[in-house]
Amino acid sequence: MSHIRRAALAAALAVLALTASAFPASAKGPRIMIVYGHSLPRPVIISNWRDNAVLMVAANDAMSVLHAHVRGRPYLTMALFWGTEWVRYMSQRKPPSRLKPSQANQFARFYPAYGSDPALLVFNAIPGTYTSLARHVAPAGIAVLRRHGIPVRLPLKVRHS
Repeated sequence: MSHIRRAALAAALAVLALTASAFPASAKGPRIMIVYGHSLPRPVIISNWRDNAVLMVAANDAMSVLHAHVRGRPYLTMALFWGTEWVRYMSQRKPPSRLKPSQANQFARFYPAYGSDPALLVFNAIPGTYTSLARHVAPAGIAVLRRHGIPVRLPLKVRHS
């Protein structure tokens, strides 16, 4: 590798590191998530900010899901708590278990992998201009959900004639 290429690579990595550290964690993921639905015995609260950020980054592939087919697929609802109000809530050591999904700033549906269909996260709305609200969930996001006891793959229902 030439001296110029090494210098350019070092400069790019430095800018990337500065950019990543300049954004607060609140810009990377919701402070709290509540996941609930029929296939869970009780709601799952994810209040680990790093896990939430990893999941949001892992659900960033929208281009390949412009026409997601989700009709009839089982899903779980996710209530997402973004912003300083929820950062303050957690910094005051208030229990996230007292929150109700209706208090969330945003909602999404998590569709676990089902048959040959991949796991998807479909948002009700995303600020800005986006071509699709449906996102593939990359393996890092699947690992976060699995670690919190959320089913990431559901068996196909057997149809009886």
